[in-house]
Amino acid sequence: LPLGGVDHHRDTADVGLGGDQLHEAVHRRDTVDHALVHVDVDHLRAVLDLVAREMEPLAELLAREHGKTIPDAKGDIQRGIEVIEFAIGIPHLLKGGFTENASTKVDVHSVRQPLGVVGIISPFNFPAMVPMWFFPIAIAAGNTVVVKPSEFASASMIGLVELFDRVGFPKGVVNVVTGFGHDGPEGGRSGYDQIAQGEAGLMSLTGSGPDDPQKVGTPIAD
Repeated sequence: LPLGGVDHHRDTADVGLGGDQLHEAVHRRDTVDHALVHVDVDHLRAVLDLVAREMEPLAELLAREHGKTIPDAKGDIQRGIEVIEFAIGIPHLLKGGFTENASTKVDVHSVRQPLGVVGIISPFNFPAMVPMWFFPIAIAAGNTVVVKPSEFASASMIGLVELFDRVGFPKGVVNVVTGFGHDGPEGGRSGYDQIAQGEAGLMSLTGSGPDDPQKVGTPIAD
């Protein structure tokens, strides 16, 4: 895996990041080129095996906080497991390419490189499946991630990320910021704003505001 990384002196699951911690997680793009090199397919395979083994407690946690039935919660997690399986095999797709004599005396190389930090804002309805659509792929492609789960269903995301630490994942590769959405209480900065105002190389957003479909996406794009 063509991976680079982040600060090894931080916890893998930085849950509920404070202002300084979040600023560091989103802005430390200078570290991405040298720390994720310690991540390999064995790390992802270990996460895959552990998530599968911990299916029952993860499903119970998700069901308690979200209201899904246990079988539905297991399906939510299982779809995320399938993405990790795909991510394990992604190095073959990241090789880039070479075209000889694309034009007269011109050869063409394509090189795939990490974007740096990937911000992931996920919705309430699938608290495990939707973020797991993105962060295993982002990590496998050489990026660090900052995940902002729904304020109404954060525990299952925290439980998933803690498994990365248990398998010895490099420190700081996966970060979680919890809290309210765009309209934080008492005028405080929202989780959306904290991530969007950083220097993430890519933002992934699934969801919208209740009154205006562009309520969340527009500030991030701006």
